[in-house]
Amino acid sequence: LTQTVAQSLHISFTDAERLKVLYGLTRGRARGTIARALMSPVAELGAALAGLLRYYANHFSAAAPLQRCLLTGGGAQMLGLPEALASLLKMPVMIGDPRRALHGPTLIPSGRLPSFTTAIGAALHPL
Repeated sequence: LTQTVAQSLHISFTDAERLKVLYGLTRGRARGTIARALMSPVAELGAALAGLLRYYANHFSAAAPLQRCLLTGGGAQMLGLPEALASLLKMPVMIGDPRRALHGPTLIPSGRLPSFTTAIGAALHPL
């Protein structure tokens, strides 16, 4: 996503990352420039996720249907991403909260925890 913003606006990767974090998919910010640059890759992501949902429904019909999509990782926190994907997938999309698996306080600020979801999961369930 950052690379797409950088190429679309002809700016450095560093500047593109900063703008992506600041404005995300919000159309009312930065005159919608960042949101427009991100629309195509987000639509591709939505289409890929929809394909996975169809695969799951077709191959695991005995299982309960999926009720929601949980986003994890630092990119999950991009402004407007959960709402955009919810619209594309026609299901609730929310940011996963790794604190639910932790017992006790953490030194990681709560706003940064989604960036550590994979590491927390690996630590809690080592091979």
